[in-house]
Amino acid sequence: MTPEDLETMLRDPPKSVDPAILNRVNGSMFGLTLGDVIGAQVEFWPHQYLVQHPVQDLQEGRTWGLKKGQ
Repeated sequence: MTPEDLETMLRDPPKSVDPAILNRVNGSMFGLTLGDVIGAQVEFWPHQYLVQHPVQDLQEGRTWGLKKGQ
């Protein structure tokens, strides 16, 4: 799909959305959310430290002093 195709679809959107496209959009949103949640816990931490101490669950504190699930 080209940018021009996308512009045309946005100007005159189809009445229904292709389930495959909707699935990809949903997957990208879930991936973005999970990456943000996990990434905030280890942001700016050195790679070597993360290799030795991998993230296995949400923890409080860390870089931004967040509470679990925040």
